Amino acid sequence: MGLTLGLRADVASEGETREAVGRIEARFGRIDVLVNNAGLHLGRYNLTSELALEDWRRLLDVNVLGALVWSKHCRRLLAVRGGAILNQSSNSSTMGTGAYSVSKLALNGLTVSLAREFASDGIRVNAIAPGYVESDAAKGGVSDEHKALITQGQITKRVGQMSDLVSTALLLCSDESAFVNGQTWFVDGGWQVRL
Repeated sequence: MGLTLGLRADVASEGETREAVGRIEARFGRIDVLVNNAGLHLGRYNLTSELALEDWRRLLDVNVLGALVWSKHCRRLLAVRGGAILNQSSNSSTMGTGAYSVSKLALNGLTVSLAREFASDGIRVNAIAPGYVESDAAKGGVSDEHKALITQGQITKRVGQMSDLVSTALLLCSDESAFVNGQTWFVDGGWQVRL
């Protein structure tokens, strides 16, 4: 049995999701961790009332309903050994800065709702909410001046790296955080300080 399986699917398509999960089940028989990481962001998704309704629908389909669809269809396979779901949110979820922000706030709410609903199957559901992290997707969309402003607003005075997210994701998906459930962890250098 191979350790990997390459699949391509539109996360917002229930049919494509069902087919992909069926192939995963046939190959592995279970799922230990589901990371809902697909997302639309930047550019026009920072608009609110000026964003076309069809763009709103696509954004919510991918950023919120995609996580719901995958979680729903993976539930039975995650329950085999009490797996974990990790949703990719954003620290902008609490800022009210456009449609993207709204979609990530909805994802935070979905995280709590799924955690409550899936707890009886031994499945934990959490989210991470990064600030600006220097990913390939973000590098081209943020000017050096804007990066400097972000860094000034953080407690930790440096730009976030992908490794900052990876270490938090690994923790939340491991047994080391077995008592953490329904939470959104902000990984943003202390930009969003919560008491």
